[in-house]
Amino acid sequence: MHPRMIVRFCWEVETQCKFIALASHDLEAALREPHEDEWIDDAWMALQTITVSAANVSKLCWGSREKRPEACKTCKPVRDALSLSDSSPLNDAKVRNGFEHFDEHIEKWAEDVLNGTRPSLYLSRGIGPSIVPIAQRHGKPIPSQFGNYDPETGRLEFVDRSISVPRIVAAAAELLPKARQVIDGH
Repeated sequence: MHPRMIVRFCWEVETQCKFIALASHDLEAALREPHEDEWIDDAWMALQTITVSAANVSKLCWGSREKRPEACKTCKPVRDALSLSDSSPLNDAKVRNGFEHFDEHIEKWAEDVLNGTRPSLYLSRGIGPSIVPIAQRHGKPIPSQFGNYDPETGRLEFVDRSISVPRIVAAAAELLPKARQVIDGH
């Protein structure tokens, strides 16, 4: 791969890592002042930016779902230039894919409710401890949880998937100077 192409990809990685850092600050600000009318929307806008930007880093470094990873000719040289391992939390697309395809999950939920195989409880974009374990402990119907963020643990959940937001933010913060180093070195 031509070095200019690697630099271009690293430039985009740097931008997405900056977006993650900015959104992390916005999330902290929203959670610090939960009395504001729109604080939940502000927190979820930040969480969505973090997951989308992490997804963009994932696509730049590991390829999109259709090209993962063997068909992506640019990915390996970019990861090598950034000293980025496959174990990076930025490589985990589980939750991001859930949010990206939430329409499919809502359709499945509605179908299951109509078939009587799922309770009609629908929780979306909560902030706080997950209600699912609480319902399980008390023998209550398990609600469909289409997004929950627990600030105490840093876990972001979507349906049956979860990620650690602090790990993603830390991985992006670690990757940012590496991307800058590649850009400045060429």
